[in-house]
Amino acid sequence: MLPGIDDEFHGVVAEHTYIAEHFPTWHIEYQALITQNDHHYDIIGMVKPDKTKVPIFFDITQWVGK
Repeated sequence: MLPGIDDEFHGVVAEHTYIAEHFPTWHIEYQALITQNDHHYDIIGMVKPDKTKVPIFFDITQWVGK
């Protein structure tokens, strides 16, 4: 979960900022939204430099739809 997010615009910006800071050499392949146990999650499919694919999950329950 990314703290201090109040709406979708700032949530998406925070997700991409987090990815850029923590995984600067990885690339985004896809994005998907899932709902499970009354929580909403963004799944960002990432590709590492060695072509390994890794999903990253963000809990967006607090700000989705706002």
